[in-house]
Amino acid sequence: FNLNGADNVTLSSMSLTGSYDGLYLENIDGVTLANLDVYGSGLHGLYVHPSSTNTTITGGAYHDNAHSGIDVRGGSTTITGVEAYNNDNYGIYYYDYGASEVNRWAVISNNTIYGNNTYGLSAYTRASSQYNVSVLVSDNTFYDNYRSAASLRAYYSPVDDWFGMVVTGNNATQS
Repeated sequence: FNLNGADNVTLSSMSLTGSYDGLYLENIDGVTLANLDVYGSGLHGLYVHPSSTNTTITGGAYHDNAHSGIDVRGGSTTITGVEAYNNDNYGIYYYDYGASEVNRWAVISNNTIYGNNTYGLSAYTRASSQYNVSVLVSDNTFYDNYRSAASLRAYYSPVDDWFGMVVTGNNATQS
């Protein structure tokens, strides 16, 4: 299912399965995905192209996909209250591509991420303080992800009360 060039879209309470990317978002400003069940995709359950912004993903499950449950390659994103599990690589993958626009951000919070074959969460930010990009990873629950619960990287040091990534209140267990 591809969405390209649509703005201010809401998809709610749907199941998506069996395509290359369960849902592919490109050139979109303002999309809300609420309580989706996305599974069985040939690559990503959800892929958000770097050209998309202001994405809100809340509730629902992203599971049993060939690569990642959720893969976001841009900024201005909120991922909260989702379950991401049993994906062949990542439960949730976020990478801001060194965002060159001011005030791009991500919030990844209150998610349950488990049973993924690489990392539960992989989050990277390459932006510097001049672009004011921040990533908040908070209050997530991780368990039984094969390699580790999370891989988190901020490539630039904090400057003048700006932090590329803030990590707080997460709970991780491995059995």
